[in-house]
Amino acid sequence: MSDPTPPVFLINLDRDTQKLAAMEAQLAERGVGFTRVPAVLGKGLSAAELARWRPDPHYWRERRNFHLGEVGNVLSHRKILERIVGEKHALAAVLEDDVGLSEDFRQVLADLARNMHGCEAIKLEGLEMHGSPGYVRPLASLGGRTLYFSFRPALGCAGYLVTHRGAQKLLAALDHVHEPFDHTLAAFARHDLRLAELRPFPAWQREGLSEISASRANLAHTPPDLSYRLRKRWEVLSTPIRTVLFDLRQFGWRALKERPVRMLAPQNRQEHVARAKDEHETMGNA
Repeated sequence: MSDPTPPVFLINLDRDTQKLAAMEAQLAERGVGFTRVPAVLGKGLSAAELARWRPDPHYWRERRNFHLGEVGNVLSHRKILERIVGEKHALAAVLEDDVGLSEDFRQVLADLARNMHGCEAIKLEGLEMHGSPGYVRPLASLGGRTLYFSFRPALGCAGYLVTHRGAQKLLAALDHVHEPFDHTLAAFARHDLRLAELRPFPAWQREGLSEISASRANLAHTPPDLSYRLRKRWEVLSTPIRTVLFDLRQFGWRALKERPVRMLAPQNRQEHVARAKDEHETMGNA
C-alpha cells in the first residue's frame, strides 16, 4: 500500500479547460488526486468587491501599478487557505494550473506528509528573481533533494504545502490586498511563518506568468505620499533584521554556532523546463 498524501487543491479559471485537462493528466500519471478550486478572475470583480479588496497603495512597494490579475490571484489563494482552515486539514498542497511536476512528485508529498520538519509551509516551486537564493540553512535531506530555510525565499506561489497553522497565519496577513501573494508567502518573518524550500524544486511554472494573475489591467494609480515613502523605507531596513531575529528564535544556539550556507547555483525555471522537455521527448520515443 502506498504512503498517503495530503489533499491537493488546484487553482483553475473556469475558462481554462485545456489547462485543467493537462493538469488532470499530469497528476494522474503521478498517482496524485486533486480537488479543483475555481480561481477568482480579477477583471470580473464587481465594483463592491474591488472597493473591498483594492490594494493599499501605501504598502505596495514596486514601481508599477497593481494589476487586477494579481488581485484575483491573491483572492484565489485566500479562498483555498480559508478552505484548509475551515475543513480542518492538518496539511494540504496548493497548485496553480500551469505547473510542471517531477516524476517523483507523489513521493515528495508522501515524505513531507510524514514529517514537515517543524515547517508550517514549504515551497515546492520558485522563481529566482535575484540570480541566487543567497544564504540558506539545511534542515533535512529527502531523497535527492534538500529542505532549506532560506533567508531570501524565491518568489512564485504555483506550488506549496501548508499546514493548518500556516494557513491561519497567511490568512491573517490577507485581511486586505497589499501585494502579490507570492510576496506575502516569501515575507515569512513578517508574519512569523516557519517557511522552507525543497530544492531542487519538484514543481515549476511551465509557461511563465500564470493566467490567474495575467490580466494587466491596472487599478487607479495613487501617487506616493510621505506615508508610502516612510513605510517603504522601513520595510527595506527592517526585513533583514526581522529575518535574523526569526532565525535566532527558530534555531537558537544552532543559529549562533552554525554559519548558513551560501547557495550559488539555483535550480531555476529554465533548467526545469529543459528537463521537462527531455522527459516528454523520451516518453514520446518510448
